[in-house]
Amino acid sequence: MVFAAMQPPKPKPWVSLNCLVLGSMACCQVCFFAFYQTGECHDWRLEEQQLANRRVQRLAQSPAAVVGKLRGASKGGSDTSLSKSTPQAAAVEGSITHAPYGECVETATSLHGAKHPDCRWQWDEVPSPRLIVELGGNFGEDLQAFLRRYPTARVHSFEPVSKYFRHLSNEFANESRAVLYNVGASDADGSASFRIDGDMAASSQYGTVNHGEVAKQYEEVVLRDVDALLKKIVASEKRQIDVLSLNCEGCEYAVLERLADKGWLGRIGIIQVSWHASATIPRRLERRCHLSKELHRYFRVSYIADFGWVGFSSWPRPYALEERFVSLPGTSAATLGHANGLPQAPAGIDCIAKPQVAAGLPQERDPAVGHMTYPQTMQHDRVLQIVSGGALELPLERGESPLIVKVSSGAKTGSLFDGLLAANPGSIVHSFEPVTSLRETKALPGTARLRVWDVGLAAENRSTEFRVWAAAPVAGRVAPSEDRWEGRLEDARLWDADFALGQVQLEEARVPDLLYLNCEGCEYEVLQRLVDSGRLASLPRLAIFWHAGGASWKQRCSVDGLLKRTHRLVRAELSLELWVSRALPQDPWNSLGQS
Repeated sequence: MVFAAMQPPKPKPWVSLNCLVLGSMACCQVCFFAFYQTGECHDWRLEEQQLANRRVQRLAQSPAAVVGKLRGASKGGSDTSLSKSTPQAAAVEGSITHAPYGECVETATSLHGAKHPDCRWQWDEVPSPRLIVELGGNFGEDLQAFLRRYPTARVHSFEPVSKYFRHLSNEFANESRAVLYNVGASDADGSASFRIDGDMAASSQYGTVNHGEVAKQYEEVVLRDVDALLKKIVASEKRQIDVLSLNCEGCEYAVLERLADKGWLGRIGIIQVSWHASATIPRRLERRCHLSKELHRYFRVSYIADFGWVGFSSWPRPYALEERFVSLPGTSAATLGHANGLPQAPAGIDCIAKPQVAAGLPQERDPAVGHMTYPQTMQHDRVLQIVSGGALELPLERGESPLIVKVSSGAKTGSLFDGLLAANPGSIVHSFEPVTSLRETKALPGTARLRVWDVGLAAENRSTEFRVWAAAPVAGRVAPSEDRWEGRLEDARLWDADFALGQVQLEEARVPDLLYLNCEGCEYEVLQRLVDSGRLASLPRLAIFWHAGGASWKQRCSVDGLLKRTHRLVRAELSLELWVSRALPQDPWNSLGQS
């Protein structure tokens, strides 16, 4: 462990707050689970947020309880110019909680799945970070994870509260790669009085989380200008910051505003933030939405998780999409690069209730990428068993290995498919992937045999172009690094879907046990082609991921009606549907629809 000496800031005159904005915590919730048999949208965070809303409403009804101890507060007036936290502010009475994702409409469409909060410890875009900066060391859970997972990384951790800093000092006394600072970060040097008697994870100048009545405790802590802190770290380490992690109980607003002002957003690979909400954070929602727009200029939303976590990556997701989808109205290459790809469409749509018009399909979360949800809820187990792939065990017939045909389009295997393989060890997989740079080249874990076809599927044989993001460039087709959000073009071939599956059946001398279709919009023409050729009726099981790009309710419902002639929908979760042939009434997959 290394202790970083910090000179205390020079005393500054007290700055009084003329107004404390008591904003509403009403939030635009983004549902993780949608369109169950009830047709309702269940959000595991709804109850928690409703409780938080009621707490804030009570505070708003009696503002004296909030501002009564605010040093220098006036009884009237308003300061609409107050847009940043003031490090010299005194402790206030009130509560702090985690802010939900989706408060700002302009960023809600960037969501690409919800994950367990442990995802804040690993990043696909930076598999081996060398320099991590953590604002909010607390009890060291994240610091311990960073050091354990990345043996070559150095971690600079800032913790202003003395009792937590002492704990970190003892816990990491023998760890030379941990650099600890007994200061907090803000938009300027200063000090603040933290309420420290509540929940261990909620010591803050913006209130605390109490579990019953406790004696109030405060501590005056040192805050430093985050711009100066990061400059010193970069200079001493002689490298740029790979990951900046903010879990600082409300300081994120002032810190990110300062980083944006000083040009840091374009210099950091990953920024992840645990967003907090408190009625005592001035103009909180307005500031968050402004910051979200600013972050979106440089990053994409790479994950969300419980406890307010949102990850921002400065690299596009490794992904590919047929160019015809990129040119759809309202779509651009840069927009898709920032937004993780073509939007998903909901599973289990009600084609009787929905009008048969050319209206576009709504968007849904992507279970292939964001497959974990947290914490446990009534819907959690039944969703997780499907979208993790663990329940998708295929029945073995005649002692043969399961035969799976995977049709994708530049999204690699995905966590759900990995779970599917784990549930079906020894499977034989035929993978159709038209994009060279994203094609599997090694045997997949748990498979007995992998056959990779260098084509995608369509209604007919044709050549096309795919837009590719964040993949190794093909020789002679290199895109400038500054165009990373635009992606680059790659030539590809598509085969007639009926012919392709016929080739699989010819090689294996049997019908595939499962058609796994996650091809970024090709599912409409592929399924239509298999219906027209009569091959669909011979397939025992289907796993279909629906996408919204360019499709209408009329088109989706037309395909839905054709599927129901030969198959039965046994499960619909997020954008994934599982179908079983009507000729197999005793198939184990039929029980997947039971709660």
